[in-house]
Amino acid sequence: AELAGWRARDPIPALRRRLVASGAFGEADLDRLAEQVEGELDSAVTFARAGSLPDAEDAFEHMYATPYPGLPVRGSEP
Repeated sequence: AELAGWRARDPIPALRRRLVASGAFGEADLDRLAEQVEGELDSAVTFARAGSLPDAEDAFEHMYATPYPGLPVRGSEP
């Protein structure tokens, strides 16, 4: 019952209904768009999985424009 309540308030299907009701898009248009997005997501996931994981020592690279006080500077550890 709780899950059904949350599904009824899901903004994505609600937006879809509004777009179709307003005539801005047809169901077929939105179906094609959803298929395109799924394809792009599948490609992105495949690309990410094919890559290698970054080295652990690079975890803090490019996190801050200027070094954060107290954050060890790479290469300064004993």
